[in-house]
Amino acid sequence: MKTKKLLTNREREILNLISLGISSNEMANQLGISIETIKTHRKNLILKAGARNVANLIRIAFEKNLLQNNNSYKSQTFATSFQKENALAIVA
Repeated sequence: MKTKKLLTNREREILNLISLGISSNEMANQLGISIETIKTHRKNLILKAGARNVANLIRIAFEKNLLQNNNSYKSQTFATSFQKENALAIVA
């Protein structure tokens, strides 16, 4: 990834969510898009980065400063929502 401009807004969003450890299924549910769309974005990110896999993608994104601050409001809200839903599922 040479510059952030190579990524679409949605790809940047997906990249950040991947870095938070959010599953593809959860991303699809929370973003209101299909799991296949998530997979396509992930595949495009890996191709654009020249990465071998998702772990390599995150390393490259980190080195290139492409990841948003995980303390951002949107990331925190999404992760908190995900954690609460999972905590409720464990308790139930």
